[in-house]
Amino acid sequence: LPIWATDRLGSENGIIGFVTNGSWIDGNAAMGFRKSIEEEFSEIYIFNLRGDQRTSGELSRREGGKVFGEGSRAPIAITFLVKNLNKNRKKAKIYYHDIGDYLSREEKLNKIKEYNSIKSIPWKEIKPSEKGDWINHRNKEFNSFIPLFDKDNKNNKKVFFNITSNGIVTNRDPWVYSFSKNQLEKQMKDTIGFYNKQVEIIKNKELESNKLNTKRIEEIINTDTKKISWSRGLKNSLKKLKKDEFKNENISISLYRPFVKQNLYFSKKWIETPSQQNKFKGKVLFTNGKSSSKPFSVFISEEMINLDCLEKANCYPLKYIDDKKNTKDKSMHILSSDNELNDGITDFIHNLAKEKYGVPSITKEDIFYYVYGFLHDLNYRKKFESDLKKEIPKLPLVEEYENFKQYSDIGKELADLHLNYEKLEKLPEILISGEEKNNFKVEKLRFISKENKSIIIFNSDIKISNIPLEVYDYQINGKSAVEWILERYSISIDKKSEIKNDPNLWCEENDNLRYILDLLLSVISLSIKTNELIKKLPKIEF
Repeated sequence: LPIWATDRLGSENGIIGFVTNGSWIDGNAAMGFRKSIEEEFSEIYIFNLRGDQRTSGELSRREGGKVFGEGSRAPIAITFLVKNLNKNRKKAKIYYHDIGDYLSREEKLNKIKEYNSIKSIPWKEIKPSEKGDWINHRNKEFNSFIPLFDKDNKNNKKVFFNITSNGIVTNRDPWVYSFSKNQLEKQMKDTIGFYNKQVEIIKNKELESNKLNTKRIEEIINTDTKKISWSRGLKNSLKKLKKDEFKNENISISLYRPFVKQNLYFSKKWIETPSQQNKFKGKVLFTNGKSSSKPFSVFISEEMINLDCLEKANCYPLKYIDDKKNTKDKSMHILSSDNELNDGITDFIHNLAKEKYGVPSITKEDIFYYVYGFLHDLNYRKKFESDLKKEIPKLPLVEEYENFKQYSDIGKELADLHLNYEKLEKLPEILISGEEKNNFKVEKLRFISKENKSIIIFNSDIKISNIPLEVYDYQINGKSAVEWILERYSISIDKKSEIKNDPNLWCEENDNLRYILDLLLSVISLSIKTNELIKKLPKIEF
């Protein structure tokens, strides 16, 4: 819209005013746009009304009320672009005002009324950085650190990891994910059978018309969302007129969200973007991806990882398989044992660490855990918050070996804790009532009230109380670990497909009816232990 309006102005002076989604002010994807309007106009005024409700927790509360009520989730900004040819500036002067934290919708609208005129707003002139940041400038020190990986310069081996990958993107989560393995098998057999019928229909139509193309296919296929979820990749498979066959060995376990495992049907026909998840073996640490709206987080898994487990997840393995020699069906996630097992950690960083510290016994695994420990450092996260939102993480090798070893040792403790989160014992102070009724089924876990998070209502019989509030200090992907359990371990029905996903079936099929209750108690313990370990990390200055 601003570009279209600029064309309307042409070579004349004028003012353009917009009320828009405000994410362009600081988003990576809008960097080119910001640079463009700097050169096009003489003055730019941005009134940031906030209200980004794609965030959660404390960040969401700071964003305040939705400016357009329940119908909006995006941040909102009022922008004025002024073209004054008489000022003859190479770049615009940029004036910015942030409406402030924790304001309700009504408070925001009242402030706008009070200002009455653009002249009354207390503007602050901002200076763009070399990288095109207008607000939340990146820290120059960050560039002196070593990247986990460099996607823009693949020949540059001065990085921590040899390989990275995003998480899995399915484009049909309700179909290929389920708490119930039996249900997943049934729904995939049904949808594969439906797909094969479409292949037959297309084959017959092709013989009639001899005109097979994407447009023609889209005219013919059945798009009933209760039968199938079409995507570009699946339509491309359909064009090849090859039928599919359900394979039980394609079902594996995936980490769908933090502390939430589900069964996954991993077949490249039904997974839109498998990334390189099938190459990773064993431990994989992962972080939010670039331009994530969530605060920076890091986690670890030995299962395949969904892209939204941490928003736009970037994954870094300890070990991976090069599948060049793979002779098995490419639709399967199991790679041949003939493939070579490679180190995720580069020789560069391994040799650099041994040379820097004068300790030849340092292993690549030590460095892997060093990274995991370091990325939990709250001082690092705070100082480089803007950088971690906009770039792949970079971190230094600390000066002293003692600090390196401390980061690595605590990183290993954190990794062991987070990988074995289902096995932790409950905190002694936690009180549970109603266990004796042996009703462990859930429908919707909830706090007793919004104001009281010390008590969780598990179901009509079971109540968990005396939960320490510091549990909620451990945040991952924008909310506390405990709140991930409350949100995800409930019965849900997908609106389009009408597929029901019931976590109780996971418990039944794994012969552990207490699983969800024990999981919740374990994650409460994990949160306390994680907080304690983070506090033990070295105190270094950047």
